[in-house]
Amino acid sequence: PADTSLIAYWPMEDGAAATQGARPMAGVQPMQVSGFTWAADSTLAGSGPLPQLAPPSSMAAKIPPDTTGDWAVECVFNLDSLPAAPTLMLQVNATGGTATIVQFLVGVAVARIQTVDATGAVVTSFDATPTGFTGGWTRLQISTLTVSGTVNLTAQWNTIGTSSFSTSSVSFSGTPGRVASVSGTWGSGFAGLRLGHLGVFAASTTSVYDSASTAFDGETARVRIARVAPEQGAPMSVAAFDQDAELVGPQAQDTFLNVLTAATQADEGLLHEAREFLGIRYRGRASLYNQPSALDLPYVATPQALMAPLKPVDD
Repeated sequence: PADTSLIAYWPMEDGAAATQGARPMAGVQPMQVSGFTWAADSTLAGSGPLPQLAPPSSMAAKIPPDTTGDWAVECVFNLDSLPAAPTLMLQVNATGGTATIVQFLVGVAVARIQTVDATGAVVTSFDATPTGFTGGWTRLQISTLTVSGTVNLTAQWNTIGTSSFSTSSVSFSGTPGRVASVSGTWGSGFAGLRLGHLGVFAASTTSVYDSASTAFDGETARVRIARVAPEQGAPMSVAAFDQDAELVGPQAQDTFLNVLTAATQADEGLLHEAREFLGIRYRGRASLYNQPSALDLPYVATPQALMAPLKPVDD
């Protein structure tokens, strides 16, 4: 999936011998890390293997300059247990706005979003309960939404594959600025933390993680084919799109053609080259059932019958 507001992205799906986080976008610097065991966890359906932290660990990701305005920082994580006391999990360093340091802390009883000044003194903060924070892959988003000069700063998290979410939010007067970097320093309280897919957006929210986190599990074969083809720049036509189709499981990390073939086989449809344009056409199995007649040919008709009437031959 794509999002035009995306400024920087690090998948963190690097190989076991990696020393930094690769960036697929031009103009973005690699993520600098320490204490990472790369390719350690393969349990997230919508991802390749992700790293696991072996504290002391750290991460620093610089964001290329962009226009000031509302922003969002998002990642996925899996944490088995919470630190006993509220401990810094992620820090967003901003510039050009009112709050230059945004911190998200979490502990057994508290999930805290706060802003601090250059001396480290807390300016604004809010505590919430860290419901649903451990025991599975979770999305975390830190974002701003400005309304009439008031910046609403929110940390939101939800267990991947569920619709429920929790938030911790605080407001202040001013402007949001822009994200300059995202960083984290983790001690023993975050031992075993798995982390991945860090993205920074020039918008207050993004839907790009919504289904991608579950590898689009449960979509129909037609929807998958119609979604994947444009992502690869391949002209595509799907016949009878509104008819029933088989549901497919998590999309595997594979070649474009193999992904299309797997969906076609699940639906028992027809995938072929289009005649009318340079591209691909798909026809699902359901569209082949109970088709109306395209040409009626009677066996006996006037003036021309399809076949002569049956007539015995006299011996």
